[in-house]
Amino acid sequence: MREPFHEIQAAQIESVCTRFHNQLEYLCYRIVIRYTGQIMYRDFHNYQEYQHHHDMLIRAMHDKSTLPNIFRTVEMSR
Repeated sequence: MREPFHEIQAAQIESVCTRFHNQLEYLCYRIVIRYTGQIMYRDFHNYQEYQHHHDMLIRAMHDKSTLPNIFRTVEMSR
């Protein structure tokens, strides 16, 4: 198991994807990124929170800046 990242270098993000899913009766928003070969995600329970973090992520990628890591790493079985 790899140590979690405390910061993310936005220039090293390989891809960003948004997924929507239902949790009970609510629509949830998930941002999925591929970062240094790892798949990472973060769930949001309201659109405003999702939109704020998505915009911040896209801006950081454009500016090639650093962000605090709010994402969880998907553990892949081998």
